[in-house]
Amino acid sequence: MTDDRGGQAPALTYPDLRVLRAALEATPNAVIITDSSGTIQWTNPAFTQMTGYNSTEACGRTPRLLKSGKHDGAFYKDLWDTIRSGASWSGEVINRRKDGRLYAERQTITPVRNGLDEITHFIAFAHDVTEHKRVQDALTQSEERFRNLVETTSDWIWEVDEHGRYTYVSPRVRVVLGYEPDELLGKTPFDFMAADESQRVRELFARYAGLKLPFATLENVNLHKDGSAVVLETSAVPFCDDHGVLLGYRGVDRDITIRKRGEAALRESEARLKRAQRLAQLGDWELDLRAGTLTWSDEVYSIFAVARESFTPTRAAFLEVVHPDDREKVQAAVRDALSARSSYQVEHRIVRPTGEQRHVREYGEIVLKGEEPVRILGTVQDVTEHRNIEEQLRQALKMEAVGRLAGGVAHDFNNLLTVIHGYSDSVLNGLEADSPLRNAIEEIRAAGVRAAALTRQLLAFSRRAVPEWQVLNINETVIKVERMLRRLIGEDIELRTRLDPALGFSRADPNQLEQVIMNLAVNARDAMPEGGTLTIETRNVGLDATYASQHVDVEPGPYIVLSVSDTGIGMAQEVMDHLFEPYFTTKQEGKGTGLGLSTVYGIVRRSQGHIRVYSEPGHGTAFYIYLPRVSDKARSPAITVEGQHESGGCELILVVEDDDQLRRMACWMLRGKGYTVLEASTGAEALRVAEHAPGVALVLTDMVMPGMSGGELACQLRALNPKIRILFMSGYSDEAVAQRCPTIAGSAFVQKPFSPQTLSLKLRELLDSGSVG
Repeated sequence: MTDDRGGQAPALTYPDLRVLRAALEATPNAVIITDSSGTIQWTNPAFTQMTGYNSTEACGRTPRLLKSGKHDGAFYKDLWDTIRSGASWSGEVINRRKDGRLYAERQTITPVRNGLDEITHFIAFAHDVTEHKRVQDALTQSEERFRNLVETTSDWIWEVDEHGRYTYVSPRVRVVLGYEPDELLGKTPFDFMAADESQRVRELFARYAGLKLPFATLENVNLHKDGSAVVLETSAVPFCDDHGVLLGYRGVDRDITIRKRGEAALRESEARLKRAQRLAQLGDWELDLRAGTLTWSDEVYSIFAVARESFTPTRAAFLEVVHPDDREKVQAAVRDALSARSSYQVEHRIVRPTGEQRHVREYGEIVLKGEEPVRILGTVQDVTEHRNIEEQLRQALKMEAVGRLAGGVAHDFNNLLTVIHGYSDSVLNGLEADSPLRNAIEEIRAAGVRAAALTRQLLAFSRRAVPEWQVLNINETVIKVERMLRRLIGEDIELRTRLDPALGFSRADPNQLEQVIMNLAVNARDAMPEGGTLTIETRNVGLDATYASQHVDVEPGPYIVLSVSDTGIGMAQEVMDHLFEPYFTTKQEGKGTGLGLSTVYGIVRRSQGHIRVYSEPGHGTAFYIYLPRVSDKARSPAITVEGQHESGGCELILVVEDDDQLRRMACWMLRGKGYTVLEASTGAEALRVAEHAPGVALVLTDMVMPGMSGGELACQLRALNPKIRILFMSGYSDEAVAQRCPTIAGSAFVQKPFSPQTLSLKLRELLDSGSVG
């Protein structure tokens, strides 16, 4: 050996060896000395403390007495191959103490050689790292739990440096702003704001950063990747280095766009607070199962409408807020989750201090410490508006289905009425004035007229009546029917009208609008058997996007509102739920058909409007009808027909109708007028007949038939004969029929049920027209 100066180092003497032994015995690391075969020759006290074996128990044995069975043969082979080759080996080993407990140690084994360079001994140094591994595993689990919360929470978590540049962005930003996390790195929050907002927030950030202060619930407006505005609620805390120098902020952004819209809607419509629906809100909470304490975020206080200052959140206090009928359901969901160590979801009602009920969706996640549940982390979301909109949609779909049924029934019934009208009119025309049959036939004809009135109501409800659109001022319609209403409602009911002199114009059928007012007035009269006040009012209103988002049948924009209100007996909610359904009525038998309000509903929807009803038992009823306001006040000119007289002819007519009775009746009527008539029951049959009869002057065809519509048939017939005229007939005409049966030059339309005179006049008018377009 050499010393530090390059000379020969002095050999160790016996006292020096005693010093080395004392040092080895004092070291906190376990020391094992074995011979070249691995037999233990000496251990220090630290070995005993770590393994439980004293030196006497260990000497003469091999380190195999510590084997735990956690390592395979390849592990030990590699260890022995390394040290027998003369190299040192280092690694982590799981061993078993004398009492059977496992422990982890960090071990280094070094070979010792003699003067002949032969390995005579091995010296192992070991350090217990069991506690270090436990702490490291717990840290890994904590990091994983934090990562899961960050990636699944509805909030967006981020980190910025001292200049406000993003250094971390959680994946939630994809939902909040539409960007990938990488797109934000290196940029600042101010880069995603409009100029004025960017300047405001930048100044606030500089002020807080200068004082190294945290900030909470800072509202700011950001721009989504698609250009829309997103309102965020930002909270953040600063972090510094060991010298107190600011390194940046860590924070969270919560999307409160929906909540802000809801607050704006409530401010604009305080008078309708009971009916207004708040948009969805989301809050988070935490229940400490050991301490029994419950922590709420601000949003939960808002959802429950309780003040933080006067309400202490505890489990018992929370259950008091839950609707009594739902408490057991909520408690059962929590019990089941705790038993299964799983998350849970439950929807239930809450009762606000005012008595108002809200529907909330609650989520909870059980947090375990080992196998013991210690906390529940959760969220609560107000879903009242969502449920209300779903209910509106279900109601609209139900009414649409009923309307389709009513329209189909009315269509088929109109075919029968056309046959009844046609034959009864023909029989009446052929009877002598004193014929004993005349009275019976006239009664049949009168019954048909009443039936036709019923089908018109069904068609109006189903929006399949043929409207006569006009741009009109609703005030004029109200004034027109006012005198009639005063006679209709009786002297014990006071009629008041409040008409806006600056009322705008709307597009509607004036006759149908009169029918709406009359039906509502009759209902109001029946609701005030002891007398009262009937008020009709008009005014201009504007419905914004917030209102439209809460009503599935509304588009935002300017409207005319016509309200008809009474001071009558009012209605309960269960009655209002079925109010517009056909044949639903609360009147005594024989006092009403149940079609009045369904007709009102159909007419209003046909006019692109919507209707709202407000009523409480004992407090009267108010109907609000909203019709879109139009800027063009041009009036449609009235069309008058003069000098028309029923007559016949000798032309060749093709009648196409799938209803056999109606087809036979139409052919019989036309032949009675002198026409030559061909007939077909389908479009395909009509084409075959027309190909063999090139002299057909006019085709009378139903608009809706199986296989081929009247419009399709007309187009193909016109291809065969450009001069042929088309007369469509139908029990209804809606947008779908209009698309399938477009307007064709030289065509006209007759509404079922029609009389022989009406058909004859319309047919003669079309045949005598100067051109086919």
